[in-house]
Amino acid sequence: MAKDKKKSKKGDDEPVEIKPPGPLSPVKRKMLQTLLEKGNESAAKTAKGSQDYAHEMYTQCVVGDPTSLVYHQSMIANLFRKYDNNKKKVSKMAASMKSAGAQKTIKKHAAKGEWGAAAKAGCAMFKLNPWDTSILISMADLAEKCESEEVQVFYLKSAIESDTKSISVNKKCSERFERAAHYDEAIACWHRIKASKKSDKIEAEKMISALSINRTIYEGQYEEAESTRDVATEKIQAEARGETDLSRDQKLEKEIKLNPSEIANYFELAQIYQRDNRLKDAETVLTTAVDVSGGQVNVIERLEDVQLQASGDRLILAERQAAKNPSDEAKALVKKVRANLVRHEIEVFTQRVERYPSNYTFKYELGRRLKMIGKYNEAIGQFQAARDDKPHRAVANLQLGECFQHIKQHKLAMGAYEASIMAAKQKDEEGGGGEKQQETLKGALYRAGVLLTGLRELDRAEEYLTELAGKDFGYKDVSVRLDKIARLRNSK
Repeated sequence: MAKDKKKSKKGDDEPVEIKPPGPLSPVKRKMLQTLLEKGNESAAKTAKGSQDYAHEMYTQCVVGDPTSLVYHQSMIANLFRKYDNNKKKVSKMAASMKSAGAQKTIKKHAAKGEWGAAAKAGCAMFKLNPWDTSILISMADLAEKCESEEVQVFYLKSAIESDTKSISVNKKCSERFERAAHYDEAIACWHRIKASKKSDKIEAEKMISALSINRTIYEGQYEEAESTRDVATEKIQAEARGETDLSRDQKLEKEIKLNPSEIANYFELAQIYQRDNRLKDAETVLTTAVDVSGGQVNVIERLEDVQLQASGDRLILAERQAAKNPSDEAKALVKKVRANLVRHEIEVFTQRVERYPSNYTFKYELGRRLKMIGKYNEAIGQFQAARDDKPHRAVANLQLGECFQHIKQHKLAMGAYEASIMAAKQKDEEGGGGEKQQETLKGALYRAGVLLTGLRELDRAEEYLTELAGKDFGYKDVSVRLDKIARLRNSK
């Protein structure tokens, strides 16, 4: 997380933590969606000035939410259309004169956590030249600070596409890809550098080797090497025996080429890729399916599920790497990957809550993610809706109580904990309790006891904690809490 400094009243420098942008409210998300639709309508027109108006709409979207990939993609695609995908139509002199200033402006606002202002400077520069590699990389750096990995990677790839042979561009992009643990892309940058006549071939070889080792460690390839060799051996033996029948995924690939409009084939192929942990391939297949289907909701949701699974897997890998090598860089990567996953989940669940207002699971899951990042007021609304659903009543009330406690609404928190306890017990009496329900009950008893101890309502606190101790004496620090209540009584 970025840090800056500001002057205190006494004139001393004190560090200030700069937080990345939080999730948008449903009202603001809807407003930006309207602006996006207006931009899309204008971008599709051929009348003079249509692309300029579209750029204004897209700029407002990017400024409003710099972490959303679709806004950035739409803006750049529109500007490419404006210039007929021809770099020669850009006024290089006017653009180059303003580029350095724009880079400084982006950096200055980003250092203060002024994400919208930083993004606006980049959008203004793109209007003059959407192929400006310096601004593309600056926007990638901004996205990194905003903890939006998707946007960061988009701009890095755009910078490379804009000047594929540039040694400096590839070096800068490789460094950033490595920080984001996108080792394949980082290695590809150094292969391009190596192919250049002006490059230092020895340096390129060293970097390719080092990045390859880091990739192997990060992805845990050593653990899977034996099984990979076994699969390869079996394949060679099968070919030697003349067993060259196409596999199901190969057949599906052929069927998709013959009949590209059959969406069921994309789904089945993606499912096979998911089963084999080939998530990048599954994402590629479903991205194509989204285009072919014209953006059908069920196809989009399949793609979102795969993307979330990939983000979850990246977090697991980052955590494993940090456990093996607990360096500051490894810990920072875990934090970044986790933040990116939660942000992505919030985006997906927000859309699904709007799409399926009677689905309480989506409301509960959205509330849980909002609570994770400290958006307690927004989370409260989701948990209050989710508790109306009987299966979610106990756990939603527990989460609701914790949110109320965070914002110092102790009476409301206590009411939610009591409702959670009652719902969990009722579920247990009906025979539908189970282990999760028991954990919810224990959590609610514990939270109620701790809160009441803090409020000095010792009799009620003891009642709840004693009940918890009877169920699970080893639960957290329940025995210590009961001893504390005894000491508080004796100190009166």
